[in-house]
Amino acid sequence: MLVILVNGWPYRFQLSVQASITSMTKSALFIKDFAISEIRADRLFMVASTFLQETPISDSYIWSKLMAAESELQHTLRVKFQPTQYFSYAPSQTEIAALNGMPWEQEPGYDYDPEMFTGDRWGFMVTRQKPIISVQLMQFCYPSILQSIFTVPLDWLRIDNKYAQIRLVPTSYAATTLMNGFLLQLVGGGRQVPNILQVNYTAGLQNVASTYPELIDVVKKIAVLKIIEDSFSPQSGSISADGLSQSMSADMSKYEDSIDRIINGSGGGNGGLMTAIHGIRLGVV
Repeated sequence: MLVILVNGWPYRFQLSVQASITSMTKSALFIKDFAISEIRADRLFMVASTFLQETPISDSYIWSKLMAAESELQHTLRVKFQPTQYFSYAPSQTEIAALNGMPWEQEPGYDYDPEMFTGDRWGFMVTRQKPIISVQLMQFCYPSILQSIFTVPLDWLRIDNKYAQIRLVPTSYAATTLMNGFLLQLVGGGRQVPNILQVNYTAGLQNVASTYPELIDVVKKIAVLKIIEDSFSPQSGSISADGLSQSMSADMSKYEDSIDRIINGSGGGNGGLMTAIHGIRLGVV
C-alpha cells in the first residue's frame, strides 16, 4: 500500500509487483544463461542463414520464447515438469515456507461416491495430477472442508504413482471400526458427498533430463519454431550470390509434424511422450 499526500489529503494506492518472465533465472527445465547460450550455438545457428538473416535476437527474447514453449508443452501433456505441491485448502504462510521454493497450487477436494467401498474397489480414487510423488494428508471433512471427521492413516494408502491411482486398504481394526461407522451413514444415504475428501499430495515429473530427454529437446524445437514464426519468413523465395541463384522454401508444417511425432508418436498411434507419461489411450465407441 502506497500513501501519497496531495494538498494535505492522503491518497492510497494498491501496488502489485509481479516478476516478468525475462527476470526469471531458471525454470522447471532450464537455467537461463546456459539455455540461451545453447539455443544460440546449437539451434539458431543452423537456421540463421535461411530464416533469420540480419535479424538481431536478444537474450530476453530467446528466454521468453523458451518459457512460452515450456508452458505450452506442459499444457499439451497435462503434467508439471517439476514436483509441485497440491493443497486441498488455502495453505498457511508456514506451510508455504516449508516448501523451500517448490511451486504449489490449490485444488478442490474430491467427491465421496458410495461405490468407493463396494465390491473390489477398496476405496479406489484417482487424483487430478500425475504422476504422484508422495501423499502427505488424506482426510474426510464434513460439513465444512476445515472440519475433519476422519484422517486416513498413510499406511492404508496403496498408490500407483505413475497413473495417480490410490486404494485404501485398512490395516488396523480400531481405525476401521471408526471409519465404517462414518461411512455406513453415507452409504446408507446412497448419495455422493461433494468435496468431502481432502488430499494434500506432491505430483509432477522428476529428473526430466535423464528420464525424458526428448521432452527437453521438443521444448527447444518449439521455442525455435516460435522465433522463426515471429520472423514472418516467406513460404518460398530465392537468393543470389556471385552470379549463382538458389531457391529456398519454408514449410512450417514439416517442423510442426516433427514436434508432433515426439509428443504423440508416429502415425498418430499410441506412442511418444503422451503415452510414456499417461499410458496408452483407449477409446470405446
